[in-house]
Amino acid sequence: KGKTILSGFIQSNPYWVKSLENLGNSEAALGNTDAALGYFEKIIAFKPRYLPAYFYTGLTYLNMKESEKALEWFEKLARLNPESDQAYYHIGLCHMMKQRFRQAEAAFKKALALNPAREEARGNLAVLYLKYLNQPEKAFKQMRLYLKDHPSGKLAKPFLQILNTSPAESSQ
Repeated sequence: KGKTILSGFIQSNPYWVKSLENLGNSEAALGNTDAALGYFEKIIAFKPRYLPAYFYTGLTYLNMKESEKALEWFEKLARLNPESDQAYYHIGLCHMMKQRFRQAEAAFKKALALNPAREEARGNLAVLYLKYLNQPEKAFKQMRLYLKDHPSGKLAKPFLQILNTSPAESSQ
């Protein structure tokens, strides 16, 4: 009976859910991952379609370097919201951490199909092609697209340096 009353309160008061989310994020930032996951679990128990709770659960596991558990949560998020470029980007990160590079590539491409300006997906796809898949031409293409959209982005300087020193790029 108490759960029913609490559930009704949560349904009628969205600020309560946001408060739990904030508490979970605060605990995660402090390294109290069990407490953080507990808050996100409570949110999902009462509001199963509250998408940020799935994201933050995945992110907490990712920060704990538990990429398989993180992957499960990001995949749940993608099933609930197939238009979430954020979910697919993080799915790509999880696969990259597990050295499943082709799956990472597919996830990053999906994130970019949903949001071509997704800076992190473009950058990681370029790194994936250059460092792990031995496809420099694809890497250079992604770097050029990254620089076009994010000339002051986090990876702009290293990408410019790579492009300016690459023999293949010099001939273009």
